[in-house]
Amino acid sequence: GAANGGRAPMPLPPPAALAAANAARLAAEGGNNGGMAARLDLRARGLEDVPRDVWELAAPGIAHIDLGDNLLTGEDAIPHQALEACMKLEVLLLDGNRLTAWPLPAAGDVQRGMSRPLPLLEISLAQNIALRTPPPGAFARVPLLQKLDLSGIIIPFAPPGFLAPLTKLRELRWARGGLTQIPDDVYGMEDMRILRLPDNKIHSVSADVARLTHLDELDLTNNDLATLPAELGLLPLRSLGIEGNMLRMIRRPVIERGTQARLAPPPRPPPAALALTAI
Repeated sequence: GAANGGRAPMPLPPPAALAAANAARLAAEGGNNGGMAARLDLRARGLEDVPRDVWELAAPGIAHIDLGDNLLTGEDAIPHQALEACMKLEVLLLDGNRLTAWPLPAAGDVQRGMSRPLPLLEISLAQNIALRTPPPGAFARVPLLQKLDLSGIIIPFAPPGFLAPLTKLRELRWARGGLTQIPDDVYGMEDMRILRLPDNKIHSVSADVARLTHLDELDLTNNDLATLPAELGLLPLRSLGIEGNMLRMIRRPVIERGTQARLAPPPRPPPAALALTAI
């Protein structure tokens, strides 16, 4: 009692929080000392929230934060002000948590000085199955985003303009989303390379797919497609997945352009190439 003036000792933070803070400190020091973008790996640490120390250490220079497979939930799991302070953050992985609120700052926080674009290039929200209809402007602050994973988030009818700010998106993964159609916003993403929408309820593909002139991979396996548009034959597809649909026919322009040859699984690479081609 005399040593601390009779005050009760401060409770120690839980082990997960201590481990997270230590990892953040090491990552921050490594990034500062090495001159390279720092990575913070907190995957599967049992975190129910992210300690303030972690955000304070991450803010100056960390470019990659992996918070996947934790127990994050609630509206305050990812504080908006904390993300605002991460000036170099390019990759944010939140897959496999229990989020109930969309984690990114919305578009209209001008009164608090929160209106500048965030530097994020990749976000994974996959398997946060409690997420539902997003708020207006859910992605308005990340116009530079190139990779997005929404797999397992069920939004049968995506609100108009939901993905519209993501004009630079190159890869969209949205499996098991209950989608009944490809969101209209996707057809305006002219930099799109990889579009993976398996295990949905998509019943048609718009002729506007012809606008995706850089599309390399299209995965529509296990949907409700009855036919394919001829415009698919205009695309430089390397891989087209349509197994598990109720297709009655493949239109002649698709066949003549050679797309039919791409319907078969790609040949298995030789053993020496496996390490290079594995995802």
